[in-house]
Amino acid sequence: MMKPNVRATCATALLLSLSPLLASAEPVPYGDGKGNVFAYYEVVLAPAILWGDANDAANAKSIPYKNKLIQGHLATLTSKEEDDFVENLGATAPGLSGDRTELWVGGFQSPTDCPAPPASGWQWVNDEGPIGGDAGPGAYTNWHAGEPNDAGGCEQNLAIGRFLPDLGWNDEGSAIDTRIAGYVVEYDVPVDATTCATAEGCAITKDEHLTLPPNITNPGDVIGVTTYTFADDPGRCGNNPLPLFFNSNKIPALVIPSYLCATAKDPNEPAYFIVVKTKGQGFDIPSGTVGVEDNFLDGNAADKCDKPVTVDPDPDPIFERQVTVRQAVVVWQAADASEMHETRLEAPGLLGVSRLLTGVPVPQVVLPGAGEFTDGCGSSLGSVRNGSYHVIGMHIGFKDGVAVLDGYTALTSYKLQLLQMAIESAKNDNAITKAQYNQLSAHSNDAAKHFGQGLYGPTLNDLQHLDDTIHKISIVPQPFNHEGDMEMRTLNLIFTIQNKVVPLSK
Repeated sequence: MMKPNVRATCATALLLSLSPLLASAEPVPYGDGKGNVFAYYEVVLAPAILWGDANDAANAKSIPYKNKLIQGHLATLTSKEEDDFVENLGATAPGLSGDRTELWVGGFQSPTDCPAPPASGWQWVNDEGPIGGDAGPGAYTNWHAGEPNDAGGCEQNLAIGRFLPDLGWNDEGSAIDTRIAGYVVEYDVPVDATTCATAEGCAITKDEHLTLPPNITNPGDVIGVTTYTFADDPGRCGNNPLPLFFNSNKIPALVIPSYLCATAKDPNEPAYFIVVKTKGQGFDIPSGTVGVEDNFLDGNAADKCDKPVTVDPDPDPIFERQVTVRQAVVVWQAADASEMHETRLEAPGLLGVSRLLTGVPVPQVVLPGAGEFTDGCGSSLGSVRNGSYHVIGMHIGFKDGVAVLDGYTALTSYKLQLLQMAIESAKNDNAITKAQYNQLSAHSNDAAKHFGQGLYGPTLNDLQHLDDTIHKISIVPQPFNHEGDMEMRTLNLIFTIQNKVVPLSK
């Protein structure tokens, strides 16, 4: 990773131990208020320190946590809640005086020269990805008005506290010596995976709770978590997919399909959603599913499955045109989108579904990689096959003029075909035998046939038999979790038909 003005880490550590100009407050915990701590933040006073030296110094710091040492890095402000917490912490740090109120955080701009526009090419340290527009439309930023602007020349480093008491970000040159008071260190608390492999599961953010399969037993297994905030465009809902996290070749790592839309928590605020990127360190999930519970919306209608799924007769345009009582959904994608059956060229049988769900009337389109995998009531519940991208704060919405029942019928038909693709994939990878494939495929094909005939009771029976068979047969564990892939799709279909299609068809 590029680090302007980098000095040797050992020299920085020596500076930290000897310089009387450096002072540090105690690290402050950041969590959900329920005893779960996700990170610690520490304000270090180091007047006029260069950004590169601050970066090295932060990387050299560590704190003890549960008999382990957690390494620090310059703070990365990827979500609104985190940014609010850190900026308020910095603004109230003792020792700030006069114009010397700015603190370095972990943002920098590439390339090293400055012909690029001031707002382009910004990155977070610690491999946490691009900042702002390079991450995707609506990616969270908090630049002060008129910033970034290269007002002092080549300003390629991110600072907070420039215009106190107003909070916000400012671009600065690394060698600025008149306003820099120090820097903010972030210590990310890894989630102990063994605590997630219990009946109670574990919190990975204040809005999301995971339950891992019970075969995660090594005490050294942890889950790394990074959280991002994105604002959604109301006009996108039902019309266009949303690509996010572009690489240098402008290829997105995550694509949210058009039928998934952000839900505003407050009618007076823009709709935003949260992407939680998780990464298992030291373990894989070769079989079984990961249980997910999202608590983004208070009083979400999905709390009660017996509440009718109806179209809002007077929908609030802040939310979405056709709101099925704002039921929250679980959205997930693997880190490698090519592993998702959702990401492939459409077969002829899926063309009508594409037109209905995405509004793209062309013979060949690449469907997005993310999928909706809700399988139970709560706020809301689902099953996925591993970690990677979890998207919080979404509901299902279709194109203008598409009746909700027609939308769910098309979406369910599409998912039944994806389920058959999952079974084919397991056979092709030799995770199941030919006889097992014939069993699974027969149930899946029967479900698709009965659903097409509008026979929802037999469809549910077929899918339940399929789920029972998945549990009974011996599926070979592989790097790709075929068992979890088939089961999460089956459970989602059962839930969707029972709680969306059947109520709407009455």
